[in-house]
Amino acid sequence: MYTSVHRRAKIRPRQIDSPHVVRESPVRQHAPGERGAEYLAQAGGTFELKSHRAERVEQLLEKGFSLLDQGRYAEALEVSAELEGQRHSAAFEIGALAHLGRGDLTDAIDVLKRGVEAAPTVWVLWQLLGNCESDQGRYSAAEDAYRQALDCRGVWKESVLLNRAILAARDGRFEESLDQLAGIDDPSLEIEVAKARINSLIGAGDPHRAAEEARLRLAELHSAGNQEEAGELGGLLARALLAADVGHDQIRAGALAALRECRGNEDALWVLRELDGEAAAGNSYLRILLHGRLRPELADLHGGALGYYSTVDVIAESLEDALRFVWPLEEDAASLLQVAESEVLEPRPNALKGVYAQNDRSFYLAD
Repeated sequence: MYTSVHRRAKIRPRQIDSPHVVRESPVRQHAPGERGAEYLAQAGGTFELKSHRAERVEQLLEKGFSLLDQGRYAEALEVSAELEGQRHSAAFEIGALAHLGRGDLTDAIDVLKRGVEAAPTVWVLWQLLGNCESDQGRYSAAEDAYRQALDCRGVWKESVLLNRAILAARDGRFEESLDQLAGIDDPSLEIEVAKARINSLIGAGDPHRAAEEARLRLAELHSAGNQEEAGELGGLLARALLAADVGHDQIRAGALAALRECRGNEDALWVLRELDGEAAAGNSYLRILLHGRLRPELADLHGGALGYYSTVDVIAESLEDALRFVWPLEEDAASLLQVAESEVLEPRPNALKGVYAQNDRSFYLAD
């Protein structure tokens, strides 16, 4: 029998529409000293507490989720295998999230299917399977998985319902998604529900209302000093502005503002590419290592740093062409921008030009 105390890792599939939500339920958190009795092993037809096993499983859980947070996915898979040997259902969650972190959606689904077969009463595994099936475009299978999750004891119902609403929007059922979101009342999911609602309003053909709600939420987040969430919502605002066709300058300003608060924001990068609308038969996918000299007035904000390095992925016809799209995203921080390295990864004929990914900046103190 599999035991099943779970925690949530902050990993989400990347895509332009609302990503599915993987969050830790506040009602499922336990203090470390209270967890030992949770880990039971079946012995002779009765449940027997194995304290040494509980201690080892606790260590593996801490290690596995920590490795996921650090992006050390190969090592997380090793922990997953050991947890499976301990017959703990978190093995499948950690394993699936590690595969997702490596971009292996098919492998993640395979792990989760084994997981729900071995531990069919663990709602977390069903929800994550639903999210992955949705990312794969198998919406009927995703709906079935969410239905199974809702039938599990102890399910975080609001989390599953939120993901079902996101699924409905992905399937083009925007009004149904909005109806489902209206029934979710969980303060811990308030921002996630707001983002899904704004996305569904855009899809339902009401971008002006979506922009209005995004502005209100942004004001609240700025007041609370929540820069990361504000950046994510700012990307949605830029999408709403693009859909509302409010004007080139206003749309671009909204996307750039979102990227200043949340570097690499996929919604904002997508808006800029759509706004420019440039494509060419000779396009290639380039990866560029940037070297930026930090603006002097920003040095104190970064511990006296002199500059930074960052990697960006760009589709363009040449390196020179690529830098046209890169510089506007760096000029808020760099007084001088140089290319440290670059490589062409593959041809991308007729794809939209522009920046597709930005890594965080790595600052340095001296040359």
